[in-house]
Amino acid sequence: MFDLSAIHSPTAVAAICCAVAGLVMWAAARPELRRFFAIVPAILILCYAPAVLGTIGVMPRSSAAYDWIATYLLPMGLFLLVVTTDIPAIVRLGWGTIIMMLVGTFGVVVGAIVSFFTFRSILPPDAWTSFAVITGSWTGGGGNFAAVRESVQMPDTLTGPTIVVDATIGFAWLGVVLFMARHQNWVRRFYTPRENAAALEHMEDPGAEAAKEPLTGEGLAIVLGVGVPAAVVCMWAGNAAFAALENSVAASPMWNGVLSGYTLGIVLITLAATALSFTPMRRLDRLGATQIGYLTQYIFFASLGAQADLSSIVDMPALVLAGALWMAIHIAIMALASRIMRAPLYLPAVASIANISGPSTAAIVGAEYNKPLAALGLLLGLLGNLIGTWAGLGVAIVLRAAG
Repeated sequence: MFDLSAIHSPTAVAAICCAVAGLVMWAAARPELRRFFAIVPAILILCYAPAVLGTIGVMPRSSAAYDWIATYLLPMGLFLLVVTTDIPAIVRLGWGTIIMMLVGTFGVVVGAIVSFFTFRSILPPDAWTSFAVITGSWTGGGGNFAAVRESVQMPDTLTGPTIVVDATIGFAWLGVVLFMARHQNWVRRFYTPRENAAALEHMEDPGAEAAKEPLTGEGLAIVLGVGVPAAVVCMWAGNAAFAALENSVAASPMWNGVLSGYTLGIVLITLAATALSFTPMRRLDRLGATQIGYLTQYIFFASLGAQADLSSIVDMPALVLAGALWMAIHIAIMALASRIMRAPLYLPAVASIANISGPSTAAIVGAEYNKPLAALGLLLGLLGNLIGTWAGLGVAIVLRAAG
């Protein structure tokens, strides 16, 4: 029988993760496969292709490579994505727009808490970690999913079901939002929005004022020279701070199991990157920082999929039902806020998807409603990147404290 020990070495496992990520994203960019990936999100395949490889024994369930990717590669990517965020541009969207985005975040948080306690009696003991992780994803996107997952140390047995709920429920709502884009007049029968044509006329591509420079070896070296040390220093500082607080954390029902060295490291990275985004450091985006940030997410999700236990999906139908109720609560709160604010249809639609699916998908949805709104979706999605981790950790604290 073929000896799998060679390809189960950390170096080989990391190589397979990179290869899977590259292959899936290459396929997603192929014109002939565009219709397929319009139906099946690339991120879903990116998770489940390694899960299949894990099931047949090609990839191990645990590896030092996965730990390294989660501990250093992912935090570096999160730092690069946040530090290149144009926060002043988000503020210029106006308070009405930002409030609608935050209402969507509030709806996800409330939905998480209500659905958890509704199905609590038939959920596994550690299910609170899934709710925290999905909250991070549904308020910010994949990077927040990853950061919260590692922070709350979600069991591998819950990884598969959590990905299913995150992807399938979120994708179903995305389909409804895109349907409404093609039938806006029909939806308007339910309320009379205040359309703001002037806002559309002045909505510009947030990157138009400073076109990105071509990717170069020197530019990538600069990006890595900033991102890698930032990740290492923040994660080290987080572990050091947790070591000083460990006894107090262990004695607290609220923080025990939620707060860790990793959690504090992620918090420090988010705070440092947010502060530095107001400095010339934000210009790293011109050198390819955003692309590298997304690349680290792709590699992480490939490693995450390899650790997923697909057989556990059939054992947790309650988690899927909880996800459906959760999304219904989010939608109801968004609909109520839209009616009260008489917001134009595109605003709650784009704000909701910016929460649920992140910047890229929100930009696509914005363009479906009106081409200039791609920039709105992108900016709101970037705002989600900033707040998603906080929302996920907040839900983790509440659910963990409830026992």
